[in-house]
Amino acid sequence: MKHHSVCFSLRAASVLLAVAFTCPAAMADWDPVMEAKEQAAREAEARQAAERERQNQALKSQAEAKYYRGVLGAQAAGKSDAEVIRMGREWKARTERQAGAAQADYTARFGAQGERIGAAGARAERQAPARQAQAENAIRQASGGKYQRMEDLANLSDAELEALARNAAGQGPAQRAKP
Repeated sequence: MKHHSVCFSLRAASVLLAVAFTCPAAMADWDPVMEAKEQAAREAEARQAAERERQNQALKSQAEAKYYRGVLGAQAAGKSDAEVIRMGREWKARTERQAGAAQADYTARFGAQGERIGAAGARAERQAPARQAQAENAIRQASGGKYQRMEDLANLSDAELEALARNAAGQGPAQRAKP
């Protein structure tokens, strides 16, 4: 029941709107001159946008041609910008195909080994903070607490570094291990 009343209400509203818009009183505030001016302004804006886009595309093409002339070298001498761009895009596609083939060949040859190398690198990255802390602890012990970080050693002279190394060598491994 409700469904039919909603449909009737929508139909009635649409009929009322149709009658209202066809009535001359509804069109009383429409100004054809103002509408024409607004349409002309929209068209002028569209033309300006198209011109800006054309200029941007021309700049992009010039930059692309300049880049490919540098890449192609003597092959691009005496060629038009369009020809240089075409040759450059062919070169780029050929290079990408070769790189993909080389990657596939490497993976086929060294896939498992490459995965092991990647895992070892990840393990080394995880261990880096601990190793940094161990190195800084060794610096503190060897310098008697005078130097705290590895960056502190960067400012030392050669003589100071040699003295620090002699001091560290003079301590036995058992002494250096003590905190």
